[in-house]
Amino acid sequence: MADSETIPARVEHHADAILRAAGSGLRHYSMDGTRRAILSAVMDCYEEAYRAGADRVLASYRAGEVGK
Repeated sequence: MADSETIPARVEHHADAILRAAGSGLRHYSMDGTRRAILSAVMDCYEEAYRAGADRVLASYRAGEVGK
């Protein structure tokens, strides 16, 4: 996956990867509500991971482990 891809494209990619791992795929979910719920759940994971990473860097910075 290229860095130039948009966040929505990454979310769709990872939603499809999760569904394929479960024996399905995003293409099988064409109903707007279901598809939106799946993508929303993956977006929540994406945002949570982003925040956790940012918090970890901030904690390291405050502890003097970063920026020396």
